[in-house]
Amino acid sequence: MSIATANAIADNLSIDNFKGKRSYSGFSENLLNKNFAEIIKVLKDKLPETTAECNTNGDRLTPQYAKELFDSGLDLLYINLYDGIDQIEKFDVIMKDIDKSKYKYRAHYSQADYGLNINNRGGSITWLGLDEESVDKLKGQPCHYPFYKMFVDWDGEVIFCANDWQKERKVGNLAKHRLRDVWLGEELNVIRKRLIKGDRSESPCNKCTVNGQLFGKPSFDILKASI
Repeated sequence: MSIATANAIADNLSIDNFKGKRSYSGFSENLLNKNFAEIIKVLKDKLPETTAECNTNGDRLTPQYAKELFDSGLDLLYINLYDGIDQIEKFDVIMKDIDKSKYKYRAHYSQADYGLNINNRGGSITWLGLDEESVDKLKGQPCHYPFYKMFVDWDGEVIFCANDWQKERKVGNLAKHRLRDVWLGEELNVIRKRLIKGDRSESPCNKCTVNGQLFGKPSFDILKASI
């Protein structure tokens, strides 16, 4: 993401007085972007009542960089541990001057209890072996994802669901259009109307193993009543 795109997104969020959470996570490693701290600052300055969190593998993290991120307006840093519990010792040294309430470790190594069900990212992962059975079980079940979460790509393109890792369904662009017009737009509402009825027949929903009902019920009920 460029600083210009970050500014445009911030402007379009501020028009509708957005006060929610901004989570920097998804397809790539945030800390590889040389402008990442400035991007955080841009959105925090224009959206001071929002909360900013970030996921990182920590490979580029240093004590100085960690301080810069929080000084720029980051509220919470999730450090994902992919290589094993031994990584904690390294990151404890890096984060020793940071308030412990501002960062958390997440275990993603093979022996860890993730506390989550592994899913196939909208059919993008084909080696799990349980996809067909899992998809069949979800037929006829509603999904809350497009009712409570907006997934914004590096260029402002809005992908209808955080599990659409093939980026099949784009429903607007937050760098070009205001939040209200995208969030309540017809493209997203067409998808919502199907999912309200439990119709998962269109791609990528017809390949997805995500239950989609663990979170977001209040938002689901509000939008269900309005569309």
